[in-house]
Amino acid sequence: MVKNRLRKKIREVVDPSLVFKYEKVVSRLPFILFLTFLAALYISNNHKAVIYVGKIARLEGELEELSWEYETVHSELTHKSTISEVAKMVDTMGLRELEEPQYKIVVEKDGR
Repeated sequence: MVKNRLRKKIREVVDPSLVFKYEKVVSRLPFILFLTFLAALYISNNHKAVIYVGKIARLEGELEELSWEYETVHSELTHKSTISEVAKMVDTMGLRELEEPQYKIVVEKDGR
C-alpha cells in the first residue's frame, strides 16, 4: 500500500504529462504563488544588501580619510604648541621669552 502510493507520487513528479494537467496546476497555484513571493522577497533582500555593502565601503573609506586628516591636524597642533614655535609666532608681535625667572608680586592691603 505504501509502496503503491510512493510509486504514484514518483510517477507524478517524473511524468510531465501528469504535472501539467489543469486540475493539478490549479490545485498547486497557492504554493506556486507562495514560491514566487519568496523569490521576489529574496531578490529584493539581495538588492538591498548590495546597496548597504556599497554604502558601508564608501563610509569606511571616508572614515579612514577623516582619520588621516585628524592625525595630520593633531601633529601640526602638537608641533605649533611647543615653546619654541610659540616664541617664533609671538616674536612678530614684539613679545619675547623671559630671560629671568618669574616671581610673584604680593600687594598688602591697608597696612597688613
